[in-house]
Amino acid sequence: MMHGDWLDPVILTGALGDGIDKRRPEPFDIIERHFGPGHQFAYVGDNSAKDFIHPARLGWGMIQVQRPERVHIAAPAVGTIVVSDDGELFAAIDDFIRSYGATEKQTSLATPNDTRR
Repeated sequence: MMHGDWLDPVILTGALGDGIDKRRPEPFDIIERHFGPGHQFAYVGDNSAKDFIHPARLGWGMIQVQRPERVHIAAPAVGTIVVSDDGELFAAIDDFIRSYGATEKQTSLATPNDTRR
């Protein structure tokens, strides 16, 4: 699979205005409006304390990256797939897509792009 195809559209939360970041619903709403009904979404993040609030509320798939050198140490959100490296991440994404019987073009993957902690 071509993993780069999943990054369309890219939502730069910093460009949405002051106070709008991944802790707010707006970036997720933009993605859902872009694709419309009938799509499944997955969010990849590293901080379970704040990254997964809105994806969980919206019923998105969630994948938490817990690399050994990670900064954020917190229990994963309920229902989150936990991975520790890129190989596991790509495998988890492939599994997510297959579980919905979808192609890459029918599935959107949101990743954190705001480096503010």
